[in-house]
Amino acid sequence: WPGLSPLLLSWRDKHICKYVVDTPDVNGVEIPPTQAVVLELRPKHFLRTEDKLIVGQTDEAQLKKIGKVRVKELLRGECDGVDPAGKLIN
Repeated sequence: WPGLSPLLLSWRDKHICKYVVDTPDVNGVEIPPTQAVVLELRPKHFLRTEDKLIVGQTDEAQLKKIGKVRVKELLRGECDGVDPAGKLIN
């Protein structure tokens, strides 16, 4: 089974990894254009998954829009794509 998207291939499913990609459709028929993600803020504005994979970086301007955020806090957002070779999300 090739998976619903490259993001699903990267983060696996509930049988392989405890960190799954979630959709409101339990049958996986309707795939939303974006996926909800929760990432940990690391030093120098890097964003990391629960399994310690750095998948992106933000900047000070974006963090100011959110409010006061400190290193090691979790940020919830949405992504619309993934680069599996580069291990990055969009």
